[in-house]
Amino acid sequence: MTTSGEERAILLHSAREAIRSLYDNEVKIPAIDFNYYTGLAKKNAGAFVTLLEKGRLRGCVGYITSIKNLFDTVVDAAQNSAANDPRFPPVQEEELSQIDIEVSILSPPMSFDGYDSIIIGKHGLLLDEEECRAVLLPQVAVEHKFSVSEFLSALCEKAGIEPNAWMHNDLDIKIFTAEIISEAGNRIKTYEKA
Repeated sequence: MTTSGEERAILLHSAREAIRSLYDNEVKIPAIDFNYYTGLAKKNAGAFVTLLEKGRLRGCVGYITSIKNLFDTVVDAAQNSAANDPRFPPVQEEELSQIDIEVSILSPPMSFDGYDSIIIGKHGLLLDEEECRAVLLPQVAVEHKFSVSEFLSALCEKAGIEPNAWMHNDLDIKIFTAEIISEAGNRIKTYEKA
């Protein structure tokens, strides 16, 4: 899915306003005309919101798929990234001016034909086993300069299983692509194409 420039700007602004509304009851999340911004009305789209403070991760929460429309999914993920990421204390109001917001809009997860078909810079990974689940967005592999094997090991480790489990087990791993929208430098990164 590709959003328009206006829709990308609305998502970033609304994510920030959603976080601000956690501290200030006067802040209202903008109302959206879904008949005009049809991309924001899309149902079942997955989205993650990543918060970065001086380039370091400060929170990241999202959904592989969602029963809500894309706009509401991003608003919900933004608030949860700020307040409910268990890896970090909640973002304080005074921190917000130092935080850059990044929105990742996900394609549906897909099966693939062997690990050699995973493309760094294009694919994110989803491990979906009965007792363990983990997601790594496409930008994680790029930012950490992972090889495919390192990316798979990081996914297993995040899921709480042995890093090399992907080599020896028939794990339920799927791939997805993402459109990444970032406030940092007002850049739009697309990890849909290699």
